[in-house]
Parts: sequence; structure tokens; C-alpha cells
Amino acid sequence: MNFSAQCHNESFDIYVIDDDRVTLKLIESLLSKDNFCADTFLDSKEAWLALEKQKTPAVIFLDWSMPVLDGIKLTKLIKSRSEHFYSYLIMITSHATIENTVEAFDAGVDDFLEKPVVPELLRCRMKSAERFMQRELELIVEQNYLSLHASQMESLVQEQAKQLVDADRMVTLGTMSAGIAHEINNPTAFISGNVQNLETYWEYLEPQLRSLPPDEITDKEKFDFVMEGAPKAIAGIQKGVERISKIVKSLKTYSHVKGNKQERCNIEKLIQDSLELSKTNMRKDITILVELEDQLPEPAGDFLKLEQVIVNILVNASHAMEDVKEPVLKVAARAMEQGVTIDIQDNGPGIPDKMLSRLWTPFFTTKEVGKGTGLGLYICRNIVEEHDGKISASNTDEGGACFTIKLPVSEESQIEPLTDHGEEK
Repeated sequence: MNFSAQCHNESFDIYVIDDDRVTLKLIESLLSKDNFCADTFLDSKEAWLALEKQKTPAVIFLDWSMPVLDGIKLTKLIKSRSEHFYSYLIMITSHATIENTVEAFDAGVDDFLEKPVVPELLRCRMKSAERFMQRELELIVEQNYLSLHASQMESLVQEQAKQLVDADRMVTLGTMSAGIAHEINNPTAFISGNVQNLETYWEYLEPQLRSLPPDEITDKEKFDFVMEGAPKAIAGIQKGVERISKIVKSLKTYSHVKGNKQERCNIEKLIQDSLELSKTNMRKDITILVELEDQLPEPAGDFLKLEQVIVNILVNASHAMEDVKEPVLKVAARAMEQGVTIDIQDNGPGIPDKMLSRLWTPFFTTKEVGKGTGLGLYICRNIVEEHDGKISASNTDEGGACFTIKLPVSEESQIEPLTDHGEEK
């Protein structure tokens, strides 16, 4: 159909089907005078082929007597299409007997127009059809709105149900984490106490062993190896115990949403300690670049929790560069207005755009089954937000990913004096 700016029926189609060319042109002309545009058909079969493709509501004028498909058969075909938009059917006939009228209405006809066509009656029929179609269009809009609203409500219910499941899993995880932390603490305390005793024993034994005459040493090579290696072994055990203690403290953050400990966090130490903790979970050939501004602001917060965030992102970045021949990890920190910004950037493949917004969703992970829980970034975001900060992820122009952490610095924050996490200046 060719619509013009003057057409009144942009929202619905008009078809005129009549094998009488004079009647066809007359109706088309009369409709045109009232600024209605119509498609016309002399062949009812051709008209049906066009109607089969019709996807909008329509007003259809159709002649009763036509070869191949008469008006009644065509009406029944139109009404049989359940997926079809509603069509308002006006039967054109010169035989409007009571029997014909009943048969036509039973088939699905909505109105009649008698031949010869009277312009005033055609105009009345068209106005009636237009009012009906207007209401039909309103119902379609309303139905679409209700369908959309129902779909949105269903999605909302599903999302809320999922959040309840996730919340339940988080509670379970928190309970398990607290229990695991408690169980690990006991043997860790035992190891820590014994290694302190071992260090004391070594302080007593070392000078006596070194004072032994050379002729009393049966294997000088092994003796030198023990004398050099024992202090390193003791120091290694102590460092391992310290790391286990930090991991236990990190586990406790899973079972406690808020941390009460506030201290002034030295950003340089925070980054250096995080890199040290991450090394065993990172590729040995990664080039690490650290760019820190001088005299960085020191935000108030929980040092261990912020360390957990940095470690998690560093390890994720390392995993993202598994297939990169020359992996480079860049950590930068700079002062911003009333705060500090930390950027952790890798040269891996980056993050697919469709996944960027889902990174912070609980239990969402891009890793293979068994290689990730999908909780790391979710917990990271919660920790950063506990510190009134923001964390975001983006892709760099070079193709890698960059995680940005912004932490505010407030002079009004209640900060404890120096702790073992800070550095005296």
C-alpha cells in the first residue's frame, strides 16, 4: 500500500475486493475523497494471497459474488487465521435478504454495504469501522503493555528468587568460612609456638656448633649446608605461618560483612604486600611494573580487607594472561581529589563487553568449572564499597583489562594510631 501524508489509516490497512471494476473504482474513489488509502483487488484469490501476508489490523470490503472464492468463503478463511490481527469485514452485496444476512454474520462479517453503493452510506460504514479499529488498536497497545509488564514482573520474580538463593548460599559460605578459619587457627597457633621454640633452640645451638673443632665435623659439606639452611628454614616456616594467618583473616571477611578496624593504610605497602602474597599464584615470567606517585594519600580502612581486594585482582589478571607470550602486569597509584586511585592493568585478551556488567554478580565466573567460584569480584566490590569507594573494570585500547579502585580520604575519619600494617615516617 502506498501511504501519503493525507491518509487517515496509517495504523490499519484497507482492502477492497470486488470483481466488478466499476464498483471497485467507485469505492476506491469515495474512500480517497475522505483521505483513506486502499489496496484494490479484482481477483479474490490474489487478494487472499495478499491477506495471508498481512500483519496489521485491516478493514476489508469484499463482494459476495466472486469466482473461485466468494465473499462467504473468503470471510471464513480470514476468520480462521487465529494468529491474524482482527479484520473488520464489510460485505458488499445486492442480495441482502434475511437469509443472506444471517449467513454472512454467522461467517464473521461485521457490516453490510448494498449495491449500488451510496456515498453517504459508505462514509457512515467507514466511520463506524474507523471507530471500531481505533478501539482495536487501543486494545492491542494495552495488551502489548500488559504482556511487557507481565514479562518484566516474571523476570523480576525470577531475579528476586535467584537473589534469595544467592543470599542463602552466601550465608552458608560465610558460616563455612568462619568454621574453616577457626579450625585452621588451632594448628597454626601450634606451629607458630613450636617454630618460636625452634628459633630459640637454634640461637642456643648455632654458636656451639660453630665452635666445634674442624676435626670433629665428619661431613663438612653437609655441616655447612645445615648451618646456612637452618635459619632460612625457620624464617620460611615463620613466613608461612604469617601467610596462613592472613588467609584465615581473609576467610573471616567472608563471614562478616562489616569490619570495625580502621587504620591509616599506606598505599605503597598495601601494593607491595599484595604483590608478595600473589607471587606464588602468578606466572614466574610475568613482568610487573609498579608506578606510584610520591606522598600518596592514606585512606582509612581495614588493611587486610583492602589487601584481599588487590590480591584477588592480581591473581585474576595473571590467570587472564595464561596464553600471552610476554605477560605484563602494571600496577599504578595516583592521588585524586580527596582520595587515591589504584589501577591494575594486564595485557591479556580483555573482558567481553557483554560480561563487563556481570562481573560483580555473585557466582558469575568466566573460568572453567572447578577453577572459580564467582565470588572473588563480588566480595571485592563489597569490601571497596564498605570503604565508601568504587571499583570498576574496563578494556584498554591495547586490548587488556584494567581494574580501577578509588578510595576516598577523609580528614574526619576516625583512624587508629600506627599499626603493624603501617609504616612510620
